[in-house]
Amino acid sequence: MPAPSEASHPLPSAEPPRPTTHEVRVAGGVFIASRPCTLAERQDAQAMVTRVLVGLDAGPLPPPFVTWELRLFWAFCEPHPDPYHEGQPVEAAALTETAVQVRLSSIAAGWIIFDISAGEQTVRCFLDPYLQGQLSDLVRFAQLLQDRAFPFLWCNDHHQIITRPVAGTLDGSPLLALDVANQDIQVIVDRRVLLAQWRAFCTAIAEAEHLAHKGVLHSSLPSTVVDDQADAAWQRLVAAGTPNDEEARELFTGTYIARRIRLTTRQKAYVEAERQMLRTLVIPAEWPSLIGPDGHDEEAVEILAE
Repeated sequence: MPAPSEASHPLPSAEPPRPTTHEVRVAGGVFIASRPCTLAERQDAQAMVTRVLVGLDAGPLPPPFVTWELRLFWAFCEPHPDPYHEGQPVEAAALTETAVQVRLSSIAAGWIIFDISAGEQTVRCFLDPYLQGQLSDLVRFAQLLQDRAFPFLWCNDHHQIITRPVAGTLDGSPLLALDVANQDIQVIVDRRVLLAQWRAFCTAIAEAEHLAHKGVLHSSLPSTVVDDQADAAWQRLVAAGTPNDEEARELFTGTYIARRIRLTTRQKAYVEAERQMLRTLVIPAEWPSLIGPDGHDEEAVEILAE
């Protein structure tokens, strides 16, 4: 599948300066701070969100936070027993041990779209990283697998990815039960294989050139003439004989747009922090913020020549 040439418009490689505001994510909310926060300050932020969620007054916004908003995620990744079967072990005789694959399908219109396959079954799942902050959930899922816990993940499309113990296995056994989309996939898998697949999936997201433009920043970037130009370039390829495959189209147009739209300094820092988290499977305590000292997002972007 052809891709736009890098030679005519290479991306800048200069390291962006350190941000002047900091994004702090807690369960149920996102805070913007004027400086790096201590653990106690992050705990204060979490306590404020908890008060609001139970119907109490939030109280005054403590320093160093300058603003905040509720962010009720549609995806959850937790180590405690899943909400449907209360973490009860699955009988090994009822399931078959099967190889599992996790594959990034595409990044399009703000969505991370990926496939989970086991045997002859494949389930397609959707995540919205800009609105839901779910790239952190993907990393948390891997961390819990690595820690020998049994995580579950709820996706935007209401598909659940659930892991459970296998009855009769000894402590330290690598086997676990995997249930995807309400038993569309229900198999026994090797934890080490699932973790390796999940790690490769996270790395594939991190290395996608258009992660910012079609993924985590899609909803905040303005529409430009480049969107139409990308579609037109793809249609020319199709007219010349390239198969009109949806995944190939999303990859081509996303890459085309990424190489034509130069991100702002804060946007670069924000996306690089997301990429680094996906590569290392380490969730940072704070993110560079998209919001500047004036309380506004950067909206102007530079269009590079073809």
